[in-house]
Amino acid sequence: MKYDAGLLFSSCAYKFQGTDGVRGLISHEQVSSRKAIQRYIQNRIISPEFLRLYAFSLGGIMDMSSMASINEIMFAEDGRDYYGGGYLKKAVMTGLREAGFNVIDIGIVPTPVLVYESVKQGCPAVMLTASHNPAEYNGLKVFIDGRKLYPDGASGEYALTHKIFHAAFSLGKKRHPVGTVREQDVRGSAHEILDAMLNRKTLVYFFSGRRVFLDTANGAYSTFAQEYLRDLGADVILSACEPGKNRINLDCGVGAIEDLGTELGHSGEGWTDVLKALHSYVPKTREKQPLAIVLDGDGDRVFLVQKDENGALRLLDGDMLAFLIVQGHKGEYKNKESKKRLLVCTVESDYAFSFAISSKNDWIVDVVCVGDRWLVDSFARHGAAQSSFVGCERTGHVIVPVPVGSSLLLTGNGMLTVLLAIQTMATGNVTFFSSGSIIRNVWRNIPLEDFARDTESWERALDVLTKCNPFSCKEILKEQEPDMMFFELSSPPKNNPIGIMFMRKSGTEPKITLTISLLQEYEKMARIFIQGTYDRLTSILSNIQPIDMEHAREQYEHCRQAGGEGLKYNCGPGDSGCKKIKGKGGR
Repeated sequence: MKYDAGLLFSSCAYKFQGTDGVRGLISHEQVSSRKAIQRYIQNRIISPEFLRLYAFSLGGIMDMSSMASINEIMFAEDGRDYYGGGYLKKAVMTGLREAGFNVIDIGIVPTPVLVYESVKQGCPAVMLTASHNPAEYNGLKVFIDGRKLYPDGASGEYALTHKIFHAAFSLGKKRHPVGTVREQDVRGSAHEILDAMLNRKTLVYFFSGRRVFLDTANGAYSTFAQEYLRDLGADVILSACEPGKNRINLDCGVGAIEDLGTELGHSGEGWTDVLKALHSYVPKTREKQPLAIVLDGDGDRVFLVQKDENGALRLLDGDMLAFLIVQGHKGEYKNKESKKRLLVCTVESDYAFSFAISSKNDWIVDVVCVGDRWLVDSFARHGAAQSSFVGCERTGHVIVPVPVGSSLLLTGNGMLTVLLAIQTMATGNVTFFSSGSIIRNVWRNIPLEDFARDTESWERALDVLTKCNPFSCKEILKEQEPDMMFFELSSPPKNNPIGIMFMRKSGTEPKITLTISLLQEYEKMARIFIQGTYDRLTSILSNIQPIDMEHAREQYEHCRQAGGEGLKYNCGPGDSGCKKIKGKGGR
């Protein structure tokens, strides 16, 4: 019988992809297709066979995209697999070639360079990377028309997950690779992107003779970044700029310092080598104040660390860098129709940041779900003019549109972000963002798939968070991420907005996080609330039952056999068949 692509997983709300593609712990063990899927679902283990299935299945969704007639696909990596033996790259290449793609291999380059080249050459792209995660992790990011996959649609994540299951459970046999592989040198593109967007004269004035401590997380920007900074006249001191086996993100990079806060002071637990080096360096008389630039493994995120006259360090995260970039926008950057500028941040941004930006009468602020693809989605929905848009995540991911012919590059670029922010700083007369309060609790090693809307654990957690809260809570359904529990907070008796609270599963790590972001004066009340509910929430989350792989297989078979066109089904344990339901399916 004929059945919809994505029929099962659009109705059961299940997809392999998290916030940023697929990611997990590496295993080089050769296993069957079904075993590879089982290990990924249950333990987030990335095996060569899982990536082969994933890459092969991309051909199916590409047929439904705007690139259906394209038979080429671009490949790049952040280096961790190259130094680890190249097992995963081989599997990805095999899957792409089995799907009929001719692969353009551009080697180890930052993610923004891959996307830039793919947009310029008009083909889709895949990046083998686990971003800021340690070397024992890896995964894939997929780009079509320069954008990451969205959940819905014939070329979306649910459809792709369906095709992966279909390939594993129905096809069984591997196909003979028919596509070709050719290498291409695009190293000049890393500098080309920066040169197109920056005022070189301003940056040369700023960097000339200034000591810059550079931490590239031993990742993809290791060579490109130091070359560009030295060309601007900086005295570059390298830290974690030596890629090698198991070195990427090892006690370095954005991931190692993102939880330290912004006011680092004079010393602190968890300081990486680049922070220690910056702090210990004493500038000579009349020497420019030193700073540190810290990137992540694939180069799309960045932090800037400053040292003040008293020797204290301050970290500028994605919100703070965007705040500087916003100040660098001139009048011609306004949206021609609305006469407004658009800044998009995610729910993980500091609430005080969005509050501060929205108070400026020529800026529209949109708060979206976690993931840079939703920043780009907001850009499209608002019809923003090319230069009237800034998108940012607190974790160091900032997007500004980069012209590529008649198209736009809309992906984060750590070096472009930090240099745009510094360019604004160099003009003087800027203000720096003052943080509000962000409080987080993290529960790790929780079966993520089974913490979902309408489950028993969800309802119990909802009850705790609303009935014990000292603030007024208004729950908001975020359609982009329906399994995120999200509240707007206000302060009685006038119910003035003071912040947000949300509980969500990570899309990149096995954890669930509760976050409260609010104005500074309400921090004490929020901390008392968190302390009072921690044990109850821990008990709820610890009792979640893991997904049953056999049940997942039964669901697939039920929905496949039920057939029908455009129908939605909901399968439960022990069901002898599928129950048809109206509208978009749930669990």
